[in-house]
Amino acid sequence: MATAPRFIPKVTLEALARNPHMRLSDPEMRPTLEALRERVQTDPAFAKKLLQGAGIVDATGKLTKNFGG
Repeated sequence: MATAPRFIPKVTLEALARNPHMRLSDPEMRPTLEALRERVQTDPAFAKKLLQGAGIVDATGKLTKNFGG
């Protein structure tokens, strides 16, 4: 099992200044999304915390009502 990256790079202020309406599909977002994807795949506790923060799952890991739970 690969180790999850502890640092997820953030988009630079310069990139945001060049493109204030940045989308997840923009090339500047690629390193951030790749690191996030890898961390979610390798760190279940982080993935659960991320989904809880987004309101998708509750504290037990079950889907919330808004997401079919």
